[in-house]
Amino acid sequence: MAEIAKRGKMLLPPEDSYAVNSRQRKLLATASQALAQVDGVSDWLIIAEQLRLTRLALDALTGRTHTEDLLDVVFGTFCVGK
Repeated sequence: MAEIAKRGKMLLPPEDSYAVNSRQRKLLATASQALAQVDGVSDWLIIAEQLRLTRLALDALTGRTHTEDLLDVVFGTFCVGK
């Protein structure tokens, strides 16, 4: 049991870090890159677009996008209340 616990601890991230899978890592990288594109930019249209891309990546990370898409399909294809 001690050996299993030892090997398990080696697989976990350090206490000051987070464990993320490859999909989550890609979405976090996408959000980070979009925010980095705003640095030094004065055009509000460019800033707004980069913030939109950041929000989309974070929505996908938290599952919000999929929930909204599912609700759009449900309410868009079924007649509720009749």
